[in-house]
This record gives sequence, C-alpha cells and structure tokens, in this order.
Amino acid sequence: MIRRIRVLLAGCVALAVVAGAQDARGRLIGLVTDASGAVVPDATLTATHLEMNTRITTRSNQTGYYELPYLLPGVYRVVVEMQGFKRYQREPIEIRVGETVTLNVSLELGAVGETVTVTAEAPMLESASASLGAVIERKMLEDLPIAGGSVTYLARLVPGVTSGQAPGHNWLPSAIDVLSNIAVAGTESGANEFTLDGIPNMTRSSISFSPPADLVQEFRVDTVNYDAAQGHASGATIGMSLKAGTNRLGGTALWEVAPNPWQATDFFSNKRLYDLSTGPVTPEKRKAMIPPRKVNRYSATSGGPVYLPGLYDGRNRTFWTYGFQGFNRRNPANSNYTVPTPAQREGDFSALLTLGSVYQIYDPATIRPAPGGRFSREPFPGNIIPASRLDPLARKFLSYYAKPTTAGTADGRNNYQLSETNSNDFIQNMARVDHQFSENHRLFGRFTHSWLHFYRGTIFPNESRGLDRYRKQRGLALDDVYVFSPGFLLNVKYGFTRFLQSDWPQSRGFDLSVFG
Repeated sequence: MIRRIRVLLAGCVALAVVAGAQDARGRLIGLVTDASGAVVPDATLTATHLEMNTRITTRSNQTGYYELPYLLPGVYRVVVEMQGFKRYQREPIEIRVGETVTLNVSLELGAVGETVTVTAEAPMLESASASLGAVIERKMLEDLPIAGGSVTYLARLVPGVTSGQAPGHNWLPSAIDVLSNIAVAGTESGANEFTLDGIPNMTRSSISFSPPADLVQEFRVDTVNYDAAQGHASGATIGMSLKAGTNRLGGTALWEVAPNPWQATDFFSNKRLYDLSTGPVTPEKRKAMIPPRKVNRYSATSGGPVYLPGLYDGRNRTFWTYGFQGFNRRNPANSNYTVPTPAQREGDFSALLTLGSVYQIYDPATIRPAPGGRFSREPFPGNIIPASRLDPLARKFLSYYAKPTTAGTADGRNNYQLSETNSNDFIQNMARVDHQFSENHRLFGRFTHSWLHFYRGTIFPNESRGLDRYRKQRGLALDDVYVFSPGFLLNVKYGFTRFLQSDWPQSRGFDLSVFG
C-alpha cells in the first residue's frame, strides 16, 4: 500500500517585482512614458478580464514602472490614465499561464476625456524570463485529439519532451504512472514537477490528479528553468491552470465509446486466430480468441456567475466551475497457460515418453554417486510417479488449478485458454470558486477528488489469483491575494493533496488451515 500526502502552506509578503514566479497565473509589467520617452509616475493602470469583467488596478512608481501580478489566464483590456494625458486603452491582451508579459505604454498629451485605443499591434511575447518552454493553449486543448482525455498527452508537442510509454498503452486520467512517464531535455523520467493552479500536484514522482481537458484553461511546460523560484525537480515544471467561471453560464458534455469492432486486433491474436492447425476461422473461434472489449469515457463541465435570484447577484464578482469525468473499461485478454492434465494430477506422465526420452522423469530419492564426480538417478518405470510418493498437501493445492480447456502443444503446454478479466472503473470530481472582494483583494478555492477500482488477474475460478487495486485522491487549494500598495502585497496560499493506492489480492484472508 502506498500512502502519500503533500501539504503546502506559504505566506509571502514581498515586493511586487518578485511576486510569484512559480505561480500558475500571469503578470503584466512595463514602463509608462510620455511621447519624449520621459517616465510618467503615478499613472493609474486598470486591467479588466473581458469574460469575468473583474478589474485589477495599480499605479506606476517614481521610475514609471508598474506591475499587475496574479492575473488569471485569459484576455484582458488595459487602460492607463494620467492627468494631462489622453486615456490609453489596449485590447485584447492575452495573459497565459505562468507568463510575464511586458507592455510599455507611451501616453500622448491631451485631455483625459480623449482616448487612444490600440487594437492592431502584434501580439506581445514573454521577454522577462530566461526560462525555456511552451504553453499548450486553450485552442489546442479544444481542437487537437487527446489520447484518453488526459491533457498531459499534449506535453509531447513541446520541444525536448519525449514519452517513455509504450505507443499502444492508454493515457486515461487514472493512469498517473503513464501520464508522468515523460523525459525532458535529457533528464530521466520521474524528475518532473507537476502543479495545479500553482500548487504541487504530486504523489511521489507522478502527477496526482489529471483534470478533464474541458476544465483546463491551459498549461505550461518549462523545459529549462533558470528562475530560482522553480525548484524541487531537475526536469521540467508542468503547470496547469483550471478554468475560472465567467459572467456567461456555459458548459460542455462528452461521451466516447470504443466498442470491440472499432478496436484493432493485435498481431499475436491474429496469428493465433488464423492458425488453421487449431481449426478453421469461425465466429465461435473469433469470439474465444478475441473477447469483447469496450471503453466508455464521459465528462461534463459547467461554470458561470454565482446567481441566486432575490438573494445574491455574483456577476462581475463571484464565479464557480464544476467538472466531472469517468470511464468504464472492460478489456479482457485472451491468455494461454499450462496446467496439469487429469493423468498428470495422478502422477502419470507416460504420454510424454512417446515424444522422446528427453521427457523421462527420474526419482530424486535414488541419487547415487557415479564415476568421475557425477551422480546418477533411477527413472520412474513408465514415467509414472507412484501414488504413495505424491504429497497429500500437493494434492490439495492441485484442486485450485483449473482443468485443461484445449489440447495445447504436443507436450501439453498452453493447454488452458481463457478470457482473462481486466476491468477499470473511474470517477472524478472537481470544483472551483473565485471571488473578488475589491480591485485589490481576490480569493479562490478549489477541491478535487478521484476514485479508481482496477480488477485483473482472475485466472482460475477461485480466490487463488486476482488483484483489486484502488486509487483515491483528495485535494484542496486556497489562495488569497491582497494588494496593499503598488509595491507591497500579500499572497497566502494553502494546498493539500492526498493520494492513496492499495493492492488487495483476492487471496487476502485465505484460511491456510483448509490444507491441513
């Protein structure tokens, strides 16, 4: 059983210039100058999130520098006002996860009632950080095929990222070991750090919680980190940001099904199927060798403002998002094993002698020294072990072996064929609430939960074989930002993630006294 708990509790009082380098939110920085290039201190800057209509304000300092920290990923409108200058307005400005974007503003002389609107300039690039990486944007999450519905699959699009997983393996959100099996910039797999909303999202060296793609705003893969705030891992930092609610109520729904006729048959199953020595290809043979498989994956997300008619109108202030996903996979495998025949259970191996003397069984109780430092043994007559030599305890163990179902090879190998059980059930829930108390004070909270039951390995029709695996995750995050002044702020962040994995053999609790 694996138990893993990760807790982060941090209270930071810092200059805005060094705010939150490892945070999932973005920053907007720059200089405010006039037409001559002279700095303009004490100018008022306001950034408005276009979908939430929430505002964050700051002022330029004595050197004309300003900073708007902790901006949720999204599209903004920036307005700059200063007495004696025309009002400056620019939109759209996209702030992406973990990025620091520089926007230098040049004000023109004139009345504040006049407005200079900029809408057609080239998109801004991040130039305030030396780290290397890329952002998987919202449009990519919406338009590109994602194996298993896990967004970490798209991390392989980033230069320097390679996957160590077998091509045919699934990328379902429950398979945290698969999702985490990526190597970055020459580092080994398992050396990466995963975060969710700027808070560690790890269990040992693997991701702990993989949200549905429709609830991820975007995520960033930093392949080379030069910033001292990026620590705890020698590989990449993979930071995801969940969607925050907006003023528009909306959501998504998805259902995917992969029935057996749509799934390709592997090479070895086809080889056995079309081996005419085992009989012609019939529907019955096909069903026995290629058992029915099916995967159902479903998800739903929704979000909007908190609105209670007659009680509370949270538009432009309080927002919520909720997401759910799950799947049911039935993937039986056609397997071959070797079990004793009825005659062999009684000690009779005489049939093997017809294939050659190499199958002769010798009596270990007759070992004698022989010339040349060797030893000799006497064969069992007729290749039959006397009943008196068979251990009673071994006979009881044999009762838990299945009887042969096929002829197998000439020497009796692979004489037990079955569709081995392999089932997987998974559910996941997550919710987030964002609230803006004022232009200087904002808070968000998030809850995550997932549950998996994986069952496989029932080879015999009893409790001697089989495994139940459970994976359970619980996560909580709270983040509070208060800006006292343009150069002084407080960010209190708390994160908690608990991941439990337990493997329970079907033989657990078996009473050995039944064997005497």
